[in-house]
Amino acid sequence: MIKIMHFLLILPISVLLFASSALGGHFEGSITSPTLMHLAGSLKIGGEVAIAGDEIGIFDKSGKILGVFVVKKKGIYGDVAITGDDYLTDEQEGAMEGETLEISVWQKSTNREYSGGDLYISSPAEGESIYTSYPRELLQFEAGTFYFLNIEVY
Repeated sequence: MIKIMHFLLILPISVLLFASSALGGHFEGSITSPTLMHLAGSLKIGGEVAIAGDEIGIFDKSGKILGVFVVKKKGIYGDVAITGDDYLTDEQEGAMEGETLEISVWQKSTNREYSGGDLYISSPAEGESIYTSYPRELLQFEAGTFYFLNIEVY
């Protein structure tokens, strides 16, 4: 019984610690919210797999940072925790349900940022060779979801 109570006391603290957007070296900002969406997948820049230190930033339409991930393992990004609006407050901190999200990629070795038409995305089900141009309305905030998206930068 004591172990269960200890777990129940620790769980809310853990959720708050992990519900905050991570800070990167290039993309900066931090929002804490109990409402999250998650993203992960493969990342290529100029035909090469992304390397440690490259970053992905997720933004709302006003440019507010909602999530950051710094690549640690070659070619893979995620879990990017994308923060939604905290429904317990009157202020809008994060993305609203259904709001279009923007993706940017920063390549550390060239100090170059890519977004919009520079990005091509696909879901793993589409396969590695089928990429479609990055439509801005494709990625919309949906609380509680986890998407796998392959991203390639040209």
